[in-house]
Amino acid sequence: MNQVLKLAVALALTAPIAIPAIAIAAAPAAKAPTAAQINAEEIAAIRTQMQALSDRLQKLEQTNQALETQNAELKKSADDATKQVKQVQADTDATIDQLAKTRSALPEWVSRFSVKGDFRYRHEDINSGSDAEAIANNGQTFDRERERLRARLAITAKVNDTINVGLRLSTSERGLDARSPNVTLSNYSAKKTVAFDQAFVEWMPSADFKVTAGKMAYPWARPAQSFFFDNDINPEGIAVNINHGYFFVNAFYFWLNEVTSAKTDRADANMTGGQIGIKYPISASSSLTAAVSYQKNGSVQGRNVLTLIGGDVNGTGGSNGNSTVGTAPDSVLRDEFKIAEAYAEYTHNMSTSMFGDLPLSLFAEYAKNSGAGTEKNGDTLDTAYAAGISLGKAAAPGTWEVAYMYQKTEKNALFGQWIDSDFGNGSTDSKGHVIKAGYAPFKNTAVNLTYFINQLNVDAGKPNSNNPQNRNYDRLQLDFNFKY
Repeated sequence: MNQVLKLAVALALTAPIAIPAIAIAAAPAAKAPTAAQINAEEIAAIRTQMQALSDRLQKLEQTNQALETQNAELKKSADDATKQVKQVQADTDATIDQLAKTRSALPEWVSRFSVKGDFRYRHEDINSGSDAEAIANNGQTFDRERERLRARLAITAKVNDTINVGLRLSTSERGLDARSPNVTLSNYSAKKTVAFDQAFVEWMPSADFKVTAGKMAYPWARPAQSFFFDNDINPEGIAVNINHGYFFVNAFYFWLNEVTSAKTDRADANMTGGQIGIKYPISASSSLTAAVSYQKNGSVQGRNVLTLIGGDVNGTGGSNGNSTVGTAPDSVLRDEFKIAEAYAEYTHNMSTSMFGDLPLSLFAEYAKNSGAGTEKNGDTLDTAYAAGISLGKAAAPGTWEVAYMYQKTEKNALFGQWIDSDFGNGSTDSKGHVIKAGYAPFKNTAVNLTYFINQLNVDAGKPNSNNPQNRNYDRLQLDFNFKY
């Protein structure tokens, strides 16, 4: 094949020279020139052309050899890739077959269960005043340094295509405080309490509609950094969630306290509320969520504070900062809590050359209690607001996050039984900053640092008492989180 190609190319290139020569030789009237008559320059030109033809042939041969080599390498690569694909397919088929055999060997109900959980080890340091101040206040101080644990295990069972049942166990202490799943390393290694943290059934006939009943996670939307409600509370009652396109609607009714007394606590305390909002995709990498809500905590006005959760926080005897009337042990809540709330949260997935994709979040939140009474100085102290920013997300190995927020909660702006138990020592009438940082060194593992720089008794403190006005409250939490 190569010899034929060379011959064809040579004939094509020498044709301009050979044909005239043949034509001259064939002419009958022409007389063949003698050797002496041939011009030396013409001979040299012919030799140059022949050399050029030879060089071109050599280059064509080299190019042909290179193409043959490349074709061979490409064919080998294609063969290797085909073998790898076949091997991966064979391994996948074998894995699927093994899973199918394993599943067929188990009872059918096993496939309807899913299990997940988490464990957190926390070091916590609380500083709220000098030693001299504590001595002046009969030795009372909020200062603490402690190690704490939180362990949770959740099980979800699929009843059928539209109904699920969920259960979650969690550690707890302080009389099974609804706002704290933490247990402190103390009490001479005594056994730690575990209780049902969630127990619910949910019916979801379509992707847009869901009804949940039981002890559940918050059924309304909240900003990721919000401290208006404690993240560890799981309210008890019934909720309806509707999502359609950009819009969402949430409605709920919760039982707070069921009583049989015919006196002050004659009615069951409850919470009724609803929320309407929109989550709008501004672009492929950003979105804006905005919502307004209303919550009424019924039959809590006049409630004896000893029946409330939270213990004696901030010297309030259990009201968690809300105003009371009467004297202990007969102090009762003074106000109603009819709270209107609004928030907006903007998220954007930033793309950077150094850190890759970084989620950015900005939020602002506002609440006002129309049921708040008037203080002696004429103020109603009925407003709460917060704003913050976060960057990054400590999720995949090597990722990190930082965040900052500021919040002020006036004395009767929020129902003290719902508010976060860490910010402001779990009490209203507080304000301050929160700084966060986190890093994920391994899969399902994160280290988080949270620093609260707060002030207590902002509006209603009593100078020279156990809790002076604008008392500093710093709280440092170092968490080691593990998910499974």
